[in-house]
Amino acid sequence: MSERKRTVTNALLLALLLASFGAMAVEAGKVTQLSGTLLVKKADGTIKILEQQSVVEQGDVLFSEKESYARIHFIDGSELTLQPETQLEVAAFVFEPSRPELDLGTFRLLKGGVQMVTGQLDARSPARFSLTTPDGAVATTVVPDGDSGP
Repeated sequence: MSERKRTVTNALLLALLLASFGAMAVEAGKVTQLSGTLLVKKADGTIKILEQQSVVEQGDVLFSEKESYARIHFIDGSELTLQPETQLEVAAFVFEPSRPELDLGTFRLLKGGVQMVTGQLDARSPARFSLTTPDGAVATTVVPDGDSGP
């Protein structure tokens, strides 16, 4: 097995291991702006209403209601804005600044729309970052440090 495949495999195994422990929730980011109602279905099946500064974790499925917008700031500097009536799964998110071999960011857009500016994870490990959609294409933008983005 090549070193690259081994590294990706190890990162995937770590993410799966962390996701399997409900008590060991992995913080991926926080809600920094919210207009309307944002719900989350946790990995254990519980559903909660999120507020500004609520933590978003690996394994969460986010639901923005009608006329609701939410911005999530991830620990690697990525920012994602959910449009109204959107469902997004944060399937896996592992980012440790000193351990790039563990990088993993996997998002699944189930319904609706998002706008995302990627951060350090995608910049240093683009092969380990993905945002899948039901039937659309995704383009990412890497913003240099210190730039506030578009």
